[in-house]
Amino acid sequence: MSFDLPAGSDGREAMRVGIFFGNQTPGAGGAFTFQSTVFAAIRDLAATTSHEFTVFCSTEIPGSPIDGTGSVRLALLPPPTFLQRMFAALQRDVPLLRKT
Repeated sequence: MSFDLPAGSDGREAMRVGIFFGNQTPGAGGAFTFQSTVFAAIRDLAATTSHEFTVFCSTEIPGSPIDGTGSVRLALLPPPTFLQRMFAALQRDVPLLRKT
């Protein structure tokens, strides 16, 4: 199966890039700052490339006035429930429950 993507200004095909950001909050400190910095770089880069970026995250990213019409889209995901977070912790810590 192939997908036809529009050609960029340099004649090469544009790419669709998906980026997942966790549910970092300002209280997370450095992780949140890093995530916000990466998002700002993607937003700035998007103006100079024909690639399309979709950022998946469960919290709003400050400084992200994305209206969904440009080459950067923000897809808000519902935050994980308490049970999902607990099961993820069990999968991480209990070898028997890890996916292989």
